[in-house]
Formats: sequence, structure tokens, C-alpha cells
Amino acid sequence: MLEHQTIPNLKSRHLLNNLLLSVIPLLNSKIEAKELKKEKGVIIEELNMYLDTPIKNIGDLWEKLLYGNQPAGWKTIGEKENIMRFQRKHFL
Repeated sequence: MLEHQTIPNLKSRHLLNNLLLSVIPLLNSKIEAKELKKEKGVIIEELNMYLDTPIKNIGDLWEKLLYGNQPAGWKTIGEKENIMRFQRKHFL
């Protein structure tokens, strides 16, 4: 009943239902520590490959110079130190 009052459009209700079906599994994630450790290694390798490619790295350097220490100046992937600090509890 409440759903029909707040979202009267049938198409919108289906979109909401699909969204909830996509989000609920994320809330009940079962990330194992071993898999997280492996994934962190993969992310670090991707970051290293990115940093080893000057043409890709120059954009981040320019944005850091232009915007400084604010979100627009931060790397999208983050810093190695932060990636390594992530623990399972941060994702649950």
C-alpha cells in the first residue's frame, strides 16, 4: 500500500524493485579475508601499471597541481597506503 502511495507510476515501481534487488545482496556481502587480500594485490598491480605509464599518470598529476588536496585533486584509485589499510570490516 505505502509503495503505491509513494511511487504511483508502475514503471517507477519496477525500477525501484530492480534497484532493491541489486542493492540487497551488497548489504549481505560475504567477502572473505583471503579474497580481499588477493583483490588488494590486483588493485595495487593496476595502480603500479598506471603509474608506470606517463601519459596516463600526467592527468592525475595535473589535477593534483590544479586542485590541491581536495576531492578533485585526488587520484580516483586512491593511494597505495590507503588500499593496503583496508580491512574486511570497512566493506561490510
